[in-house]
Amino acid sequence: MTTRVDHTLRLSLIERFLMSQDGVMDASTWLDGEELRAQVTIIPQKFEVNLCESALIGACKKQLGAENAPNQILVLTARPRAVIRVA
Repeated sequence: MTTRVDHTLRLSLIERFLMSQDGVMDASTWLDGEELRAQVTIIPQKFEVNLCESALIGACKKQLGAENAPNQILVLTARPRAVIRVA
């Protein structure tokens, strides 16, 4: 039987792994029924490797095992914010 603590530790492990990938500035994971989902925000200027959904899922499978790889990862790109001067 899998407990809530087991799920929380698993999700935390996956989030930490995703955050360790070069160019990822934020990551979150959750369970949607039995499906493991994730969202990452990347910094476009920082990465040299391809940080697409399939590459991130593949990296999770390789490092954490298939059971800890999200079924889906939404990849968002951070946009630089403009500085506005108020006189």
